[in-house]
Formats: sequence, C-alpha cells, structure tokens
Amino acid sequence: AVLALALSGRFDPVWVLAALTVFGVARAFYAPASSSLAVNLVPKEDFANAVGWVTASWQLASIIGPVLGGLLYGIAAPVAYSTAVVLFLTAGLIIFTIPKPAQRNTKEPTTLSTLLGGFSYVWKEKVVLGAISLDLFAVLLGGAVALLPVYARDILELGPSGLGLLRAAPGIGA
Repeated sequence: AVLALALSGRFDPVWVLAALTVFGVARAFYAPASSSLAVNLVPKEDFANAVGWVTASWQLASIIGPVLGGLLYGIAAPVAYSTAVVLFLTAGLIIFTIPKPAQRNTKEPTTLSTLLGGFSYVWKEKVVLGAISLDLFAVLLGGAVALLPVYARDILELGPSGLGLLRAAPGIGA
C-alpha cells in the first residue's frame, strides 16, 4: 500500500495511517507465530543454538535494514518500498517451503484458573516480573524513536541516509 502511495506521489496521511493500521494488525498475528516457529521446527538438542542464530540475525537486520532503507530512500522512495515488497514476498515464499511439523493436540479445557495462572506465576517470580516491567517501560518510552525523522530533518539537518543511521543506532548499541 505504501509502495502504491509512493508511486502515485500522493502521501496522504489518512492512507498512510490506514496502511500502518493494517500492518500493525498483521504484526499482532505475525509476532507470536514467528516466535513459535523455531520451537516447532528445531530439535530440542539444537534449540539453544537456533535461538542464538535467530537473535543474531534479528540484531543484524535491525542495523542493516534502517541503513539500507535510508540509502534506498535517498535514491527514491519507490526504490525503498519496492525493495521492501520484494523482500517480504521472497520471505513469504520461503516460509511456504518449510515442511509443516506434526501437531500435538491436547484436549485440556481452558478455565479461569489456567488463564490467570500466568499472572500468578509472573507475580511470584520477581525476576520475570522485573524483566516484563522493564520491557513494558521500554515499549512505553520507546516511542521516542518515532520522533527520529523530525529530529533528523529539523535539528540535525540530515537526509534519509542520516535518518537510517540514527534508526540503526539502537541495534548497534544492543
């Protein structure tokens, strides 16, 4: 959708927000599904190694993606969005080549106590509560990243490439 807006030259904020809303809803389903992918595909003895690879690739992508995106956007917005579309479609096609693992069906009924069990566990385990609280504050206060385009343009007077470097800085720091 954003590619179509870029090609038409009409970046109407309403359409951009609509596209971002659809993307956000899709991510709500994508994130849990992608997190469970390694659990279902990797043998238990290789799982720790797989988690390391997934984490490393995620960190590398959080650095390379914004830098490359900024460089491509500096060439032309449609180039950046076209590249993103091609990469998303390629990833989608590759995912369809992954063999579907055998599913384990459990017939345990869901009760209120099973739903609240997670909350009671987190409350009892102070380390887990601390980690979740820290993540909560990082998410709530992490919105400052949304201000980077304004900061890059108006304060630092950077172009798209500079914004890409700013956006990659958290990944470099991690």
